[in-house]
Amino acid sequence: MKRFVQRTNQATVVGATAATLCATILTSVVWAGGARTPAQGTSRSAKDGAYTAAQAERGDAEYRKNCASCHKDDMSGSTEAPALAGEKFMVAWRDSSVGELFDLVRTTMPYDQPNSLDPRAYVDIVAAMLQRNNYRAGTEELRADSDALKNVLLK
Repeated sequence: MKRFVQRTNQATVVGATAATLCATILTSVVWAGGARTPAQGTSRSAKDGAYTAAQAERGDAEYRKNCASCHKDDMSGSTEAPALAGEKFMVAWRDSSVGELFDLVRTTMPYDQPNSLDPRAYVDIVAAMLQRNNYRAGTEELRADSDALKNVLLK
């Protein structure tokens, strides 16, 4: 009988430990899922006005200075650089975010000196690209914040 009680107590301890471990893991998963930063929590469409007209104007000037020699003044692209406006661009980027676009432009352009411009210049160029692709201007500027821009969808 003593041996049965001892095994029963061990099983109770093991069962209690397993239950505690499961509860701890479940609590951690629920807490991690619920502890989102504002940037992670909501998304919006760039079609709802994600940049200002003034920002796109600055971006157009930066684009002409740093990008147009390869991508053309009208952003239609060339044999050496892809189009940044029009149907091909929209199809290629339709399931992406402004953050992904910003990151790609910033880390790969200009071709001979990636990431050499001020972050504000890159985000302004992205605003000009949005304007050229018929996304309407809004009342707030895009910020040069990759995480926040990942919640601005190109759909």
